[in-house]
Amino acid sequence: MMTTIEFPYCRSTPKGKQVCNCDDPYVTITLSNAGFEVTVEGLVDSGCTMTLVNCDFAEALGVDLSTCTETSVTGVGAIAKGYMTTVDFQVQGFNNSFSSPVIFVENLPVPTLLGQLNFFQHFNVHFQKKNHKLILED
Repeated sequence: MMTTIEFPYCRSTPKGKQVCNCDDPYVTITLSNAGFEVTVEGLVDSGCTMTLVNCDFAEALGVDLSTCTETSVTGVGAIAKGYMTTVDFQVQGFNNSFSSPVIFVENLPVPTLLGQLNFFQHFNVHFQKKNHKLILED
């Protein structure tokens, strides 16, 4: 049976950092790895290829960045060093979880950017900017 959940857009992240002067599609996710877990806000970003996680959460997840695959992340006007590994995801309100590669990036302005190649493969994603909501279906 398909689960459908609506998430209201919000103006800032839980850390209080405003990325832009607009409402954004955030969802609450729990990331887990090797018996560790952390609950964070994830910005659903259709322009992001891979899911990116702020390096601030690596230690809380028991991830040793020195053992991760080093890679480059390219964004608008910038290139950053990233560290790729696999973690488990669970989106608040959904019963199922999934494992997926993520790239840990220093100084990411949001806790997590949820991207095309992993997050979008698990959900039907409907952006309703006019109505200030995001709809996810599994």
